[in-house]
Amino acid sequence: MNQEADSGVVRQLPLKLRLQAYNEQISSNSETTKPHGTPGIAMNRRERLLSLMTCLTCLFLSGSIFAGDLVLVQQGKAHCAIHAPGENEWAGRRLADRLFQFTGARVEVHTGELPPAEPLLLVAIGTPQSNPLVKDIVGTDSRIEELGVEGYLLQSASWRGRAVLIGSGKSLSGVNNAVSELVSWKLKLGEQTAVVADDLNETDRPGLRYRIVWTWDGHCNWAATVDETMALYVNGNPEVGSMAVPYTPDGFRSHFTRAIDYFSDHKLNGLIVWGFLRDEHGGLEMGRDISLYAKRNNVRILPGVCSQGGYSGFIFSKTNKFNLEVWCQQHPELQALNEKGESVPGMINPSKSENQQWLRDGAEWLFANLPDIGGINLENGDFMSCYCEACRAERAKPENDPNCFWDMMTSQQPILEVAKLRRPDGWMTFATYAGFTEATARNISKTAVYPPKFVQQTPDNAICQWTFTGMTTPATWPDGARPPAARFQDQIGLLHHGSLWGAPVDPARWWAAPGAWADEYSTLMPFVCGRVLQAKLGGLVITGQNGNQFPAHELNYLALEYFGWHPERTYEQFQHDRLEPCYGGAERAGVFLKLLRDTVKAPADIEAGRLQAQQMSEEKELDLRQRARWVNLAGELARRKKLAEAPAKQAETSATKVETP
Repeated sequence: MNQEADSGVVRQLPLKLRLQAYNEQISSNSETTKPHGTPGIAMNRRERLLSLMTCLTCLFLSGSIFAGDLVLVQQGKAHCAIHAPGENEWAGRRLADRLFQFTGARVEVHTGELPPAEPLLLVAIGTPQSNPLVKDIVGTDSRIEELGVEGYLLQSASWRGRAVLIGSGKSLSGVNNAVSELVSWKLKLGEQTAVVADDLNETDRPGLRYRIVWTWDGHCNWAATVDETMALYVNGNPEVGSMAVPYTPDGFRSHFTRAIDYFSDHKLNGLIVWGFLRDEHGGLEMGRDISLYAKRNNVRILPGVCSQGGYSGFIFSKTNKFNLEVWCQQHPELQALNEKGESVPGMINPSKSENQQWLRDGAEWLFANLPDIGGINLENGDFMSCYCEACRAERAKPENDPNCFWDMMTSQQPILEVAKLRRPDGWMTFATYAGFTEATARNISKTAVYPPKFVQQTPDNAICQWTFTGMTTPATWPDGARPPAARFQDQIGLLHHGSLWGAPVDPARWWAAPGAWADEYSTLMPFVCGRVLQAKLGGLVITGQNGNQFPAHELNYLALEYFGWHPERTYEQFQHDRLEPCYGGAERAGVFLKLLRDTVKAPADIEAGRLQAQQMSEEKELDLRQRARWVNLAGELARRKKLAEAPAKQAETSATKVETP
C-alpha cells in the first residue's frame, strides 16, 4: 500500500487505533524518523542501539534525570513541540509566543489530533476530553475532577518513550490557567533558555472565582516604560488620561492587548472597560477584535454600560442611537427631572416605558454586535434619582427603596432580563456605590432602609458589586460580617485604591498623587481577600490605570492573583512565593520593597535609590524578567526625582521674576 493510501486508511480508524498506528509507524521507520522502541514492534540490534542513543541524547537535551530539568528551549533553539488540538490552540499559541519573547526560539504548535513525531519532548495542552494524549496520561487521575472550572494540573510524565509536560484542567479555563502558571512562575529562564523542573507535579484551584480589573479606556496605559507612560499624558498629568489610548485605534489596540496578555498570564479573568466603544478608537470593529482576543486568552471583557445618567449609555460614539446623550436629545420629554422639577439633560426617567424599551433594545444590540464579551458592568450614574411624580410615588412604596437604589434597580432590570436570555453565562455585574454593612449602606441617603430592598428585586443573573474601599480594616469590616440575604447569582467588591479616586495607604507617599494614582496597596490584599472568603463572596475588583511598567501597579496585580487564588495565606507567604522570584531572591525583594515604598523627598536621596535599582538591574544572576522589574523601579524613582525637583525649580523661577524690573 502506498503512503497516501495508507494515510487514508489510518484516517478512517478510530482515534485510539490511529494513535497506535501512528506510534507503530514512527517506531518502525528508522530511515526518516527516530525509532522509539514501541512495545510489540520487532527491531534489530542496530535499530535498538540507535533508538537507545536517540532517547538518551534527546532526554539529556530535553532535561532528563541527568540534567534535572525539562529543557524547552536551549541557546535559542527549540527542544520541544506543543500539542494543542482543537479548542486548546490559543492556549498553546500563547505558550509559544511567551517562549519566543523570552528566548527568541520559535516552538512549533500542532493543532491536529495526533502529536508530532519530533522532537522527543512534548508539551501537551488540553483537558482529557479535548486532547487524547492528555487523556492517555492523566485521564484516570482523580485530581482532575477536583479542579472545578478554573483549576489546573501541571505534570511532567513519560509517554511511549517520550518526555511530556502536561498542562491540563477540567475545562478550557483550567487549561489556560495551567499555561499561565507555567509561563509566569514555573519557567526558569537563562540566556535564550527556558526549562521546567522535571519533577513538576501540582494542581491548584482559585479560592475566589472573580479576579477582575476595572479601567477606563483613557486610563489603561500599558506603555513599555515609565518615561513613555508619562509622555502619553497631557502635560505629564495622569489626571486627564492618556491621549494615546482613547483617541487612536493603534494606541487602543496595543495598550489593551498588552493588558490582556498580562492579565491572562497572571490568571486575572475579567477586565471591566468603561469607554470600550468609541468611534475614535475603532468603534464596534475594534470592540469585536479586542473582546475576541481577550476571550481566546481567558479574560472576559465587561464593557461599562450606564443605565440612567452619564457615561454615555451603551456606547460613547455620538453617532449611535444607543448613546445616552443622543437618545435624550431626540426625546427630551423622556428625560429625568431634578428636585426643582427641571429636566436633567442626558439623564433618563426610568419609569417611562419608552426608556425601558430603549434599555432592552440597547442590550440586544450590544450582545448581537459583541458576541465575545464576557458580560457587562452596570452603573446607573453615581447615585442618580429622578424626581418626577411617578418615580417619587414608586420610591414611596414600602416594598421599594426610598432612594437611588430604586432607580438603579429599575433602570438595570431590562438589561439584566435581556442578558438572561441572550447571554446566560455572562457576568452581569452592577455597582451599588456602597458597602454592604448597614453603616455604609445608610450613607447613601438619610431615608435609606436596611437591608436595602433591591437585594430581593434585582434579577437573579446579576452579580452585585459592593464598594469595599472603606472596608479594609477590622473596624470597618468586622469579623463575620457579610451582606444581607439576596437573590443575586453572586457578590463581589470594588477597591478604589491605586487610582485617581483613592487615597494612598500611607499618607506620606507624596509621589502617589493625583489621588492614589501611583500607589501600591498589596499589603491590604490578605485582609480583604480573607474577608471575601470568610463572607462567602465571589471575588474582588481592583482598579488598573497603569500596566506592569509601574512597579506599584504590578505589585497590586500580583497580589490580586496570589490572594485571589489563596485568600487564606499571609503576606509573608506572598513575599516568599511570588516577590522573591520576581526580584531575585529574599534579600533583593526586601531592597525592592524598601525603595518602592520610601517616602524621602530630597532629590539626592531619591537619586541614590535610583542608582541602586539601576545597579541591581545589571546583575548577571538575574533573568530578563527580574532585570526588567529593576529597570522599571529605576524609572519610577527617576519620575519621583523630577517631581521632587519641580517645586524648587518653580520657586527659583518665581524669585527670578520678582527680581526682574
